[in-house]
Amino acid sequence: MHWLRSQRLLQARLLRDGGLPVAEAARRCGYRSPSALTAAMRRESLLH
Repeated sequence: MHWLRSQRLLQARLLRDGGLPVAEAARRCGYRSPSALTAAMRRESLLH
């Protein structure tokens, strides 16, 4: 499960770095909302 979460976050970061809005990056990576994606990104950055 950790690997899958990491892959989804990595893809979302790549999409965001490419200029895609948070809502679209979240949708494409399987997050239920933009806020769920941003929360996951914050949690991940706190762990590393």
